[in-house]
Amino acid sequence: MVESALLPARKYMKLQPHSTRFIQISNPKAVLEKNLSNFSCLSTGDTIMITHNDEKIFINILETKHGSAICLIGTDCEANFSPPLDYKQPEKPAKDEQNAPAEVQKKEIEERPVFRPFTGKGRSSTLGSNSVEKTPKRSSIGDLFQIFNSTQGCLVPTESI
Repeated sequence: MVESALLPARKYMKLQPHSTRFIQISNPKAVLEKNLSNFSCLSTGDTIMITHNDEKIFINILETKHGSAICLIGTDCEANFSPPLDYKQPEKPAKDEQNAPAEVQKKEIEERPVFRPFTGKGRSSTLGSNSVEKTPKRSSIGDLFQIFNSTQGCLVPTESI
């Protein structure tokens, strides 16, 4: 026997997709609106199937406000969503891992070279008592470059020293 009932137009339902594929759709609201136009009524506890790009997506009707069924004809309905059945909450990183970036950043700061202005020795080109080095020293490599002879005040070949 078939019975009919007059369902009030309700404006709220709570839905739960079976898979995260539904929330990955670029415009899930438009897809849902298009597919819900195929239904005249929904009841709490129903599972409906909608299609998107030839893919079947199942959605549970968890709740309808002010009754166990709602009429969808000629009404704008508000829909809230519960997390999909296959949704997994992202794991929170351990406290050691949370502090790791701060520790790495601190080590990077400690390892940076520090500017130290003029840490070398001063040398005078005059022959007075302030002169640090009076005679040039020959290179250990024995190169033939010219070096400055502070006693004569000119450049001389290293062979002549």
